[in-house]
Amino acid sequence: MQKFKTLLLLSLLLISGCIAKNLNQITIALDYSPNINYIGIYMAIHQGYYQQDNININLINASSISTEQLVITNQANLGVSYSENLLFSDTKLPLTSIYSLYTQNLSGFISRTDKNITSIKDFANKTYCGWGSKAEKKIITAFAKENGVDSNSINIVNTDHNFINDNGSCDIFWSYEYWSNKQAKFNGIDYNYIPLSSLNLNYYTPIIISKENDTNPLYSLFIKDTIKGFNDAINDPQLVINVMHQYDQQIPDQVIIDSLEAIKNYINPTGYLDPIIWEQLYNWAITYNLKPQSLEGVFTNEYITN
Repeated sequence: MQKFKTLLLLSLLLISGCIAKNLNQITIALDYSPNINYIGIYMAIHQGYYQQDNININLINASSISTEQLVITNQANLGVSYSENLLFSDTKLPLTSIYSLYTQNLSGFISRTDKNITSIKDFANKTYCGWGSKAEKKIITAFAKENGVDSNSINIVNTDHNFINDNGSCDIFWSYEYWSNKQAKFNGIDYNYIPLSSLNLNYYTPIIISKENDTNPLYSLFIKDTIKGFNDAINDPQLVINVMHQYDQQIPDQVIIDSLEAIKNYINPTGYLDPIIWEQLYNWAITYNLKPQSLEGVFTNEYITN
């Protein structure tokens, strides 16, 4: 997802650019503006679950600095990221995925219906607008090759636009079906959508990452409490609206309700990361010569307690 330009510290805890040395503190770098992906965290904060486990959660909102860099440089303990950012980086990143929010990939490609884009083959001679990651470009290129499209015919650009506020210069966006799609529906925008699941590619996104070899025992409690927050959200949609509005009052109630309904069957009940899913992504990348990094150390189930 594209990065927002404003860095907001909900609690000021960075000392000389590093995490304050408080064992009961977890700093989390978010990847986007407030959205339903964070509702497990937001609800766990609201319900006091972290506090009951003697954990102080501090959130860093999205900025031009990637969550990966914030974790690598010790400005955050954890970050919200994506599997492809770890596997498809030019050099192996000292990062590990410790938790997946959902059991499957719920993202895909969205376009306005008047663009007549209903398959990857229709990407030819179109403009894809994204957030500028190398992993993103590699995946688009691989999909093009898989579907007989010349990847050079796809104009891949980085933009601050999103699908809702685009001025018409973009043809295709990558979106989460439970968020951007619901916003589009609320705003009366007709769209076509190609889910990744229809392209026979499934991988974990979003994921929670930590620095490699960071064996903080609090992470097990963080995962447990966040899952409790997700479960509470499913059981109390009205409370979810109130909690989400604490972080962004502009999100329409109906978008929140529709998004919650869309994710409820996919919330990861334990946070478990299935090695087979990681291996499938790795093998897919090998097939299309994306030169993925080794799977060694990329994920762990060390902190899964259920």
